[in-house]
Amino acid sequence: MRLIEKICPVCGNTFEVDEKLADRKLYCTLKCCLQAGGERPEKVGVQA
Repeated sequence: MRLIEKICPVCGNTFEVDEKLADRKLYCTLKCCLQAGGERPEKVGVQA
């Protein structure tokens, strides 16, 4: 497995992903993913 460094398009943080996933649009956290989708993270609940 080879890791590639990427930059989150929402917050600008750097993070590492497997090179097989490097061509996909990825986010460093779930919070950034939700912000990119237009949802406010504080309004998203997790049900058990």
